[in-house]
Amino acid sequence: MATSNHIYFVRHGESTGNASPTKVGPNPEITSRGEQ
Repeated sequence: MATSNHIYFVRHGESTGNASPTKVGPNPEITSRGEQ
């Protein structure tokens, strides 16, 4: 269940950019944007 939601956030997060950076951890691109 969590895996499906995780992929959804990562895939839609990069395109929409609305996904929370905290939720996306393994993704360096989104994490960098949120951390910095």
